[in-house]
Amino acid sequence: MLEAATPAGASAGLYTVADRVRSGAPVLPPGDDGRIVAPRLGLRLADSGAVGIDADEAGWAGSDDYSLNTDVVGPAVLSGPPYVDAGAVGEISAQFRQLVDHSLAQGYNGIVVQGFLEYVTFDGLGVYPDGDPHVARARAMVEHFGPVWRYAADMGMKVYFMTDMLALSPPLRTYLQGLPSGMNAEDARLWSVYQAGLREFFTSMPYAAGLMVRIGEGGDIYSFPGWDYTSEIAVKTPAAVRAMLRALLDVAGEGSGTSSSAPGASASARSARCTSTRSRTTRCSAASTTRT
Repeated sequence: MLEAATPAGASAGLYTVADRVRSGAPVLPPGDDGRIVAPRLGLRLADSGAVGIDADEAGWAGSDDYSLNTDVVGPAVLSGPPYVDAGAVGEISAQFRQLVDHSLAQGYNGIVVQGFLEYVTFDGLGVYPDGDPHVARARAMVEHFGPVWRYAADMGMKVYFMTDMLALSPPLRTYLQGLPSGMNAEDARLWSVYQAGLREFFTSMPYAAGLMVRIGEGGDIYSFPGWDYTSEIAVKTPAAVRAMLRALLDVAGEGSGTSSSAPGASASARSARCTSTRSRTTRCSAASTTRT
């Protein structure tokens, strides 16, 4: 019998057993009966791989598209209503499920998906005026893609989203420029706008484990055909980094009661909504049934 505290623990245990069977090793090594086993690496992340990318070798070889945008939703993006091609979403969903299943079998327990601003309406803040298409687009994105990414969480993986900062749309830029401090990344008033967006994002995507933020790259080369979301390198000083982290981590902590940051290189930082390594432990014993 295999007992696990969470779906992630069950996945880890089942794939471990399957690997032993495949390799001809004892399914239950001596001394393992009743022993609690946890993965040696608490968090092992995969990216979205080739999901959403057209497997057209000749087309890629002859292409002059140098965009660095890595958002996998591209094939489903429509420039006008209904903003999302449901058929294309189905294809992306099938690819994403295949990636998640393969990643779990390889021992990954988290996945990073590009996206943030395109899912946010800033409802009640006045960023987008009545009738602005960004609102309808964001709602369509949540409706169609929210369940796609949730599959990974349902399978026990932590789902992290990734965005540049500052993430912008033309109306958002106009709104920020109208603040008393303008687009000053050291001012808390600017980050209060992104706090509102992040709260909405975590509410719309309650399974999201966190948001990864990149601050050292941006610009038109990261734009995407069919919409006007862009990014800008604006977080350039230690004071701006601290203001950003303080604001985003405050929101992250609201959902879990804890927050922490794990800055990488000087041009990146992570704001995690849930940082506990919750029980991905597995208890193995000599039987053939599984219980979670």
